[in-house]
Amino acid sequence: MQSLGVIQDNGIFRWAHLSSLNAHVDIKILREEESPPLDLLLHPDITVVTPLSASLVLRKELTFPQTSRSLVSQGIDFQLGMTLPFPLKECQLFSEYTPQDHKMKTTSWIAHQKDIKTHLEAYQAMQIDPDQISLEPLAIARWAKWVLPHLKKCAIIMPPLGVVIDEGRVICSVHVEDSQRLSKFIEQKYPLFPVIDESYCPSLENLQFSFQTLFKYAVAIGSALEPFEHSQCQFRLTPSLKKHKKEARIFKRCLLGGASLFLGLCLLSLTLLSLKKMEINKALTSFPHLQSSPYEKAVSSLQHQVIQEKKKQQHSSHFPSPLTLLSLFSSLPSNISIERFTYKMGEPLKKNLPLPCYVTLEFHAKTDQQADQFTQQIKHIPDLVEPNYELKWTSSSNSYTLSFPLQKESPIR
Repeated sequence: MQSLGVIQDNGIFRWAHLSSLNAHVDIKILREEESPPLDLLLHPDITVVTPLSASLVLRKELTFPQTSRSLVSQGIDFQLGMTLPFPLKECQLFSEYTPQDHKMKTTSWIAHQKDIKTHLEAYQAMQIDPDQISLEPLAIARWAKWVLPHLKKCAIIMPPLGVVIDEGRVICSVHVEDSQRLSKFIEQKYPLFPVIDESYCPSLENLQFSFQTLFKYAVAIGSALEPFEHSQCQFRLTPSLKKHKKEARIFKRCLLGGASLFLGLCLLSLTLLSLKKMEINKALTSFPHLQSSPYEKAVSSLQHQVIQEKKKQQHSSHFPSPLTLLSLFSSLPSNISIERFTYKMGEPLKKNLPLPCYVTLEFHAKTDQQADQFTQQIKHIPDLVEPNYELKWTSSSNSYTLSFPLQKESPIR
C-alpha cells in the first residue's frame, strides 16, 4: 500500500510519499517544489491525502456512562446537535472513542461542508484531487505517534498550530497566529508535558532523516499516515475521479471474469450433454423399431430413466429393464398412444429386501373402453404386475394415467 500526503504553503507544495510492507511503514520521498508531483498524484495505487486546516475544525469532548459504540454514537449526534453553531446535517463528523473506567470518552471533530468543499476546490484548481481529506491536528498526532512512539504525553508547537497529545489522543488543539502567545499558552496550561518544536533533539533510531526534516514535513507525513490507520478520518464527501476510474476498472475486470466463467460453464455443460446424448443413443440402438414408432415422446422421457437404471443396477436386476417394458407395451394391439413412461425404484418396505419398482404410463385414448382394453392387456401379460394388485386408471379429458408395481423376480428380461 502507498500513500501521498500533500500540503500547499504560500505557493510551495510539500509532500511525503509513504509505503507499507508487512505492516511496516517507510518514507520513500520527502520533497517540496513549486509544482505538485503529477506522476504520483495520478498513480492508481497511491492514496492521496490533504489536511483540512485546524482553523476550520471544531473539537468537542464528551463522556458517556456506557461503552456501547452504537449507543454512544447516537448520544454524540444528540449532544452535538444542541451545542454547534450550525445544524449537524450541514457538517462532516469524525469521532474517536476511548473506553476508560466503564465509561466512554469521545473526541469529535466537526467541519462544515462548505469549508470542506472550498478546501477541495482549491486543491483541485492546483491539479490535486485528493482521495481522502484528513485534519491538521490529527495529522500531527499521527506523526508524533510514528516518529516519537516513546512519548505518551507531549505538546507539539508548529506555529500557528499547537497540539497537545495524551496517550495518543488529542486533548487540545489551538490555532494562534502569534507564535509567542501560542507557546506561552501551551506551557502555562500543560506545564508537565514536554514541548516538541523544531529545536527538539531526540535520539531517533531506524529513521533515514533528521528530526528537523521530519518536523518540517510533519503535517505531510501525518496526512500520508492516515490511510494506514484502523479508524480513518475521511472528510471528503464524494469519491475522487481517480477512485471512480479505479472502481470502473475493477468492475470491468469482474465483468470480464464473470463472462469468461459463464462461457466456460456453458461449454462444459454442452460437452456433458453431448456425452450423455451419445450414451443414450448407443443404448437405444438395440431397439431400432422405437426410432420411427409413435412412441417418440415416451422415448424422450425414458432417456433419464436409462441413466438412473445404471445407478440402481444392483436392485433393478430383479425387474424387467425400462427398454424391455417399453418394447413390450409398444407391441400390444391397441388404439392408444403412450405419451409418458416412468420407471421408478421405490423405498424398501423392510430391511434386506429388494427395492420395489413402479411403472407409470400416461397415455391418450379416445374412450374409456379403449383405456379398459389396454389395461386388461397389461394385466394379462404373464409375470409383469405384482400379484393381487388391482389395476385402475385415472383420467383427465382423454389423458389417462395407469400406475402399478412390477412383480419381483420376473422372468421377463
